Amino acid sequence: MRAKEAPGKDCVKVAVRVRPFIKRERDAGSQCIITMTSTSIIIQDPRDCQNRRAFCFDYAYWSHNCFARD
Repeated sequence: MRAKEAPGKDCVKVAVRVRPFIKRERDAGSQCIITMTSTSIIIQDPRDCQNRRAFCFDYAYWSHNCFARD
């Protein structure tokens, strides 16, 4: 059975989540290179601050806390 498609409506929604660092990443001194708004993310090259890539999603969730420890 096929769902009826509404004209002009998106059938697929995409969400992205930035997860917290795992212990190994924290121990290695990893840095977060992602900036986020409610629907987009920017990934910045840590070696070249002018080199950035932007991506848009339907939803973007921030779960990363640079200062949190287990």
